[in-house]
Amino acid sequence: MDESRYYRNVAIWLEKNGYYIGRIKPKVYRTRELLIRKGVKKAQVDVAGVKNVGKSYFDDIEIAIIEVKHSDRQRPITLKELEQTRGYQDYAHVCYLATTENVEISKEREKDAKNRNIGLLKIPLDFYKKKPNQVKIEDLEVIYKPKSIVPSEEAEMLEFLAKLHILRCTLCGCYFLSWEGEGEYEEEFSLSPKGASFKRLERNKVFELFPDKIDFGLDTRHKCRESKIWRHLCLRCIEDLEKLYGIDKLKKDMGNIKKEIEKLKQS
Repeated sequence: MDESRYYRNVAIWLEKNGYYIGRIKPKVYRTRELLIRKGVKKAQVDVAGVKNVGKSYFDDIEIAIIEVKHSDRQRPITLKELEQTRGYQDYAHVCYLATTENVEISKEREKDAKNRNIGLLKIPLDFYKKKPNQVKIEDLEVIYKPKSIVPSEEAEMLEFLAKLHILRCTLCGCYFLSWEGEGEYEEEFSLSPKGASFKRLERNKVFELFPDKIDFGLDTRHKCRESKIWRHLCLRCIEDLEKLYGIDKLKKDMGNIKKEIEKLKQS
């Protein structure tokens, strides 16, 4: 049996615990839309979830990653599997190793997991058969709950979040949803479950801004263009900048100045 059969319901279990898992429509759990088998470079995580744990005036997130292991035969968990899970601590705050009932977790391996701050979950063999609306928090046995830690590599964390279509605003530091390659934001989109992940970020829509986009009309080159560095701004900050600096008017004035320069060159 393929362990991927468990991914959807494990993701729903994360959602029951207050994490955003990529679902964009109420009661609709399409595997391709969930945060399943996402990652950077060659590291594809089995299941991921993101929770907003910020305060009233400050946004902060918690990334949870679950590595799922299944076996048709009785076998012990290995140190290699623990080390694989620990590798995700570079860009995740909470990492779990979830095993089905055939994978034995000895007291020694449980101690090894605690020493590495890796959570341990036990999955019933028939868990994949449950319909989404039947999944409950108590379905998975939490053998050990890890402490939330700061990822060791912030750059890798932001790169990983971008793969989940979650960006951090360069100016205000809030986190908002995005869809790569799309230039419009979805007005009807709402984050669910209600009162859980990103509960304070309903106003965050999608907006991406390349550093040299404003002076693109003058054919100038920004130093970040060659190094492919992106900077993202949320829609609220874009609106505030337009009010403060009158970017639209500034672009128009710059265009007029360019035309005047061209006339002077020709005269």
